[in-house]
Amino acid sequence: MKDEFIFDEKTHTYWLNGEKIPSVSQILSPMSRDIYKYIDKDVLENAARRGREVHKMIELTLKGYDINFNDYNRDTIPYYQAFLDWKRFFESVSGRKIKTAESERKGWCSWVTKNLNRIYIAGTADVVGDDFIIDFKTRQPKPSDIFQLLLYGEIFNKNASHSYIVGLQNNGKYKQKEYHQLFLNSVKDKTWVCDQIDNFVDIHRKEKQLLEQIKRLSFERGVI
Repeated sequence: MKDEFIFDEKTHTYWLNGEKIPSVSQILSPMSRDIYKYIDKDVLENAARRGREVHKMIELTLKGYDINFNDYNRDTIPYYQAFLDWKRFFESVSGRKIKTAESERKGWCSWVTKNLNRIYIAGTADVVGDDFIIDFKTRQPKPSDIFQLLLYGEIFNKNASHSYIVGLQNNGKYKQKEYHQLFLNSVKDKTWVCDQIDNFVDIHRKEKQLLEQIKRLSFERGVI
């Protein structure tokens, strides 16, 4: 029987056979919290809004649509210009155009952790080609992006020879960081990802058990 995989656009959640499954971002959220914990909440929210808008503009462009700049905040324009410059560079160097079907790919994978927990993880990659994966950031690439690429490799293309993080900047420039798959496969800190997945499974198992206990007690007391 074919698995039913659904992405809920409204809640930005992934579902597999009727069960909600975690995203790559959720699995790696402890790292994000450590990196951004001292940054003002309003600054983070504005950066997240800008990132969503730029990614939408990129998605529409790769799918062949025209961009109406009146639909977006002005602070997104330098990042979008950086993307256009990168796209011209990538296509001239690689000798190929990114296909419409390669953009904004969603998928899932099964992962067995060190504690023998089986978990299903989902994610959305900006571009998945025959032998490469590309993810755009509205910031500079950073070393921790490796962990995201590791999980994307598991989800989308274990045979991808190269993965790229393209950092789009507010001055209209970009910085591309390229990782060979052999390097990603040899990353010693892959154990960190496994630990995060185990922690995620344990926490959510305890939450689920607690909710079941509350529901049972409520039912026994006639609340439900």
